[in-house]
Amino acid sequence: MESEALEPETLVELLKQRRAGKFVSASTMDDRLAAMLARKRQAHAVQD
Repeated sequence: MESEALEPETLVELLKQRRAGKFVSASTMDDRLAAMLARKRQAHAVQD
């Protein structure tokens, strides 16, 4: 995304839209990130 090129009004509108969306808990996000990392490690044969 070209955030450096966004005008302030556009950025404010983007933030309003993001705030109006669905949020997940920190623990849910941690679980999602852990699962994503596990998939990436497996896909690229990376050892823990």
